[in-house]
Amino acid sequence: MLSGLAKDHPERAQKLSPPTYLSAEMPPTLLIHGNRDKTLPLSQSEFFLKESRKVSKAVSLLVVKGAGHSLGGKKTSPTVLEVNEKAAAFMLQHLAPSSSGAPKRR
Repeated sequence: MLSGLAKDHPERAQKLSPPTYLSAEMPPTLLIHGNRDKTLPLSQSEFFLKESRKVSKAVSLLVVKGAGHSLGGKKTSPTVLEVNEKAAAFMLQHLAPSSSGAPKRR
């Protein structure tokens, strides 16, 4: 995508970097990452979490132990069912309508 190293294409690298687009208006965000991901290092999600928290407190990271990039693995913790439950709880916590009918914003 960069046609080379980020240092050689700083403008293009910035446009392709997710933290570039963080703002106080960003929706609540749940990052789910396997600690055995060989496609995208866990450090990338940890960095994004750190940068996101500078503009929004409604950002969480769920690390799935034993899981790879697609969250697959024989013994993951939490299990896929538990990941789904945690994701649903996050959405209900942050996106359920307030008494005015508008989505909650934190």
